[in-house]
Order: sequence, then structure tokens, then C-alpha cells
Amino acid sequence: MSADNWALCPKCKKNDITKLIARQRKVADSYGRIPADLYEADVIGLKNWPKLEHTLREDYEQGIDEDGEYTCSFRAACNVCHFSFTFSTKIEPETVFNRGKV
Repeated sequence: MSADNWALCPKCKKNDITKLIARQRKVADSYGRIPADLYEADVIGLKNWPKLEHTLREDYEQGIDEDGEYTCSFRAACNVCHFSFTFSTKIEPETVFNRGKV
């Protein structure tokens, strides 16, 4: 069995939050220093901050082969910042077949 899914990238999310906080500080610091209409436009820009896209592709697969070996794997990769994560494991048949025996 295999599947793919698109999700929010944790690295992109962290970068976005950092940029948003910096922008919020810049707008706050500009209060009273720039014309009111420009300040209001900056505030509206903060309210309309773009939502993150789902750029993290997740692929996972699991199954058991004809010899009884169970395999599970997961891979995630962002097509924007190139963050990636991989996990894979196998369980040998002896572990499965001998479960519960003394």
C-alpha cells in the first residue's frame, strides 16, 4: 500500500512566522512616523497576510511481503525550501511469527 499527501512544511511555516513578526514590528515602529494612509495600508497588508500553501509532499508505504517481512517507510520533501525527512523500518518474519511464544 502506498499513498501521497500534501501538507504544510514545518520549515516554511517557521520562516513565514519569522517574516510576519518582523513585518508586524516594522509596521508598529512606523506608527506616527509615516502618513496615516500609508500606515493603514500596511495594517491592511498584515491582515491580508497570505496563507501558506501545502508544499510538503508526504509519501508513505507499508506492507508485508510473501516471506512475512513487514516494511514501513515515510518520506516528506518540500518543493519550496527543500526540507526533507525520511523514515524506514523493517520487521523480520521471526519477530512476527514468534510473537507470544516463550
